[in-house]
Amino acid sequence: MEIRTLQYFLILADTLHFGRASQRCNLSPSALTRMIQRLEDEVGERLFDRDNRTVTLTRAGSLLKEYAQQAVFGWEDFRDMLRDEDAVHGRISLYSSVTACYTILPQLFESFRKKYPHVHINLQTGDAADALLKVMENDVDVAVTVKPEYLPDSLDFLEVTSTPFVLAVPAESEVECVEDVDWKSTSVVLPDHGLVRKRLDEWFREKAIVPEVYGEVSGNEAILAMVGLGCGVGVIPELVYEKSPLKHLVKVIEFDSKLDDSSVGFCIQKKKRDLSVLKLFWEDAAELFS
Repeated sequence: MEIRTLQYFLILADTLHFGRASQRCNLSPSALTRMIQRLEDEVGERLFDRDNRTVTLTRAGSLLKEYAQQAVFGWEDFRDMLRDEDAVHGRISLYSSVTACYTILPQLFESFRKKYPHVHINLQTGDAADALLKVMENDVDVAVTVKPEYLPDSLDFLEVTSTPFVLAVPAESEVECVEDVDWKSTSVVLPDHGLVRKRLDEWFREKAIVPEVYGEVSGNEAILAMVGLGCGVGVIPELVYEKSPLKHLVKVIEFDSKLDDSSVGFCIQKKKRDLSVLKLFWEDAAELFS
């Protein structure tokens, strides 16, 4: 089992899309498919379930993913140590939303990279609502996330900032406050899951409002974009609006203060927090954002 094969397998396990994975691997889709088939023959188990629309990891695929991460990262760390044996080496996997990539992470990355240039940070981006699960399922070491209402005892959370929720409406809308919204004739763009969706469902029930749902999407950035395109209104953290390149398409108004502000920060499993480079990363973040 070659390191390069495991690297390609990890890319497919991350994207779960043969077309995108083959581009990142610089292989044709057919070549990637043959490589995966050879790997499945070597393992003796099917690694992916595939149909015309989806690709998912099997149980054997999930187990191999954990092994492949250790093998690939260990090999790369070993090569780094050969280059500079006195430097701190290691690897950190981190998950965040796109907004966090250009609001929270740049300052920390600059500080941490200056101190530990041989520590590699593997960054995944996606829906903030998935961040906590990524940490709990060991898909990543650290995630930027909204603090949940109930933080599991196994996790530690470091607050970086907090942001209120605002109602985003199209820029040309005449709505100036929440009371101006005619919920019977106004479409709403909702997050498809997560803490914000839970809070909004509770808010609508308390107000005895049955919203006309235009769509349910993944990610606050997608909600803002759809509002800007005139699909309806949506509730997002103000931080997303302030840093969005699409902010000119919408305007925001204060939402119900009963919808608590979001506490945004880093989350990690406590058992990992004191492990080598993760401890250094956590300490650097705590010092920077204290």
